[in-house]
Amino acid sequence: MSRSEAPGVGIRRAPLPGDGAGLAGRRRLLPPAGGDPGGRGVALPSAVVALVVIGALVGAGLFIAMQEQRLGRNTISLQQAQGAAEEGAALQVADWNAGAHSQLGIGDTSSFEGRLADGTGWYRGEVRRLSDWLFLVQSEGFSRGSRARRRMGLLVRLHPLDIPVSAALTVLDSAQISGSSYVDGGDGQPTGWRCLTSRPPLAGIRLVGDGDVGTQGCKLASCVAGEPGILRDEAGRESIGALLGRAQLDGLRLAANKLIGPGHWMIGPRLAGGACDASDASNWGDPDDPDGPCGGYFPLVYASGDITLHGGRGQGLLVVDGDLSVRGGFRFYGAVVVAGRFKTHGEGGHFSGGVVAATVVLGQNTLVGGPAIQYSSCALGRALRGSAAEVRVLERGWLMLH
Repeated sequence: MSRSEAPGVGIRRAPLPGDGAGLAGRRRLLPPAGGDPGGRGVALPSAVVALVVIGALVGAGLFIAMQEQRLGRNTISLQQAQGAAEEGAALQVADWNAGAHSQLGIGDTSSFEGRLADGTGWYRGEVRRLSDWLFLVQSEGFSRGSRARRRMGLLVRLHPLDIPVSAALTVLDSAQISGSSYVDGGDGQPTGWRCLTSRPPLAGIRLVGDGDVGTQGCKLASCVAGEPGILRDEAGRESIGALLGRAQLDGLRLAANKLIGPGHWMIGPRLAGGACDASDASNWGDPDDPDGPCGGYFPLVYASGDITLHGGRGQGLLVVDGDLSVRGGFRFYGAVVVAGRFKTHGEGGHFSGGVVAATVVLGQNTLVGGPAIQYSSCALGRALRGSAAEVRVLERGWLMLH
């Protein structure tokens, strides 16, 4: 028996590449079933999931950013529209067109529109008359490109000046009437003014000082009419003195929308391009044509010294810080306040409404020639409304319509 065949003894040889031992070794090098020691089996799904999550986050961020941008743009548009509406209403109050608005009937409207100076929006609206003294300003504002719209309203109240007219003629000292002069305290209506109401007659002349009424060349009954013809009212001296005092005159000067200097004036309506030319110092409205371009213009005229009026016509509120002389048949409708001497010559003039006259040194007030002073509640009412200052109603005077 050879050594290789002896029992229990043998020679071990290396396994061949094709036998089972080699396969087993290679199996040990392969990854076990269900596992990946190197992580190559989970990486791809994890990367896909991560990309999906990151994409969703980026998309959500972009969506939120776009929504924020749109919200910001909408907010800016709303602010532009709100600013346009507010500016449109504020401009109507600041540049109150007393002439046009005084001609509106109750319930009537006048429209307006404009653009903002910086180009961020535009506005339109209307002014509606609610009563004799109350107006509603409705302004609709639009943003640039008209993307947004806001609408608001303002209540505006007229604040008339307090002119104590309780007679056709009120004097602080004394009055001298002569010739064909005539003072009437009955409520007269100007021709063509369509005043629907009238008030009881007032006194023809109200004396608030210790002076008297002189009647040179005429009987008292033919020169003065009213209930009573002459009223002595010592209690009213303080209020008339305050009206003609320096502080009150300065206040009237500040409130005036037409200032003129001393001198001679020819008064009459003036037009520019078919519209009433309020910039002309000699244009004080047109009482003869109440429906015309200057028919609703009632200025507050303040004269800073002695003036002489030669014919013509006017309406509103006339305040003279000095003497007033009238010649050539001048006609005026409204209230007249003269701090000095009120005097007429020749044909004189006609005053419908009420006159308050005095001097600082309590000089005489003289009516000479052929003037007529007629009390008129209609002329006074329209003149005081037309020259009244407009103010916003403070309590609940602002509202957002939509």
